Amino acid sequence: MRSPKTAVLIVFAIQGAIFGSWAPRVPALAEHVHAQTGQLGLALLGGSIGMIIAASFAGRLSARFGARLLVLISSVALVLVLPAIAVAPSTVQLGLTLVLLGASAGTLDVAMNIAAVTVVRQTERPLMPVFHASYSFGGLIGAAGAAGAAAAHVGTFAHFSVVSALAAMITAAVVANVPNEPPASMQHECMRTVRVSPGASAIGTVPGAAPETVVTGVTG
Repeated sequence: MRSPKTAVLIVFAIQGAIFGSWAPRVPALAEHVHAQTGQLGLALLGGSIGMIIAASFAGRLSARFGARLLVLISSVALVLVLPAIAVAPSTVQLGLTLVLLGASAGTLDVAMNIAAVTVVRQTERPLMPVFHASYSFGGLIGAAGAAGAAAAHVGTFAHFSVVSALAAMITAAVVANVPNEPPASMQHECMRTVRVSPGASAIGTVPGAAPETVVTGVTG
């Protein structure tokens, strides 16, 4: 996996697969914590809160440390937190765990989009729709796996642990080829805004929705 383009495509697909895997298991998570509809809605809000908070500063961190490092750190956090949501003993703890999941995802979302912009500029090809399609394809695979796990009565912890292990192994194989530096115009940048689309911020509630993080207001 020596191609930066291939590495970034795979990172997009992995994030899509992770959220495609857990979103269909929300009914099982709700049953586990005995959550009522209103309580569950508040718990799920934690994911969006975590993502928005993380996305607000992840662009600056990527500009300072490089997208590759942030992709690595946020991916590790994501695969560690995913199984934890399956064992949250209460609705409150589920919501707090989803805040962590959302923060990990928000950081990864920004970092992988910055890496994607780097690839676009290096190749001078309009590849962003391809990267977002990879996310959607990953979400489709993850959702299909979740449906199969639910049909086979596989517990959420076992299911999420398998997804996390696979995601960790694949990420480890490709992360070295994720572009480590922002595009030249971002190297001494000032990120003024980082916008996350409604589809991306609703953590896992829209399986297959591509993240549309847009970094704007960049100055040299």
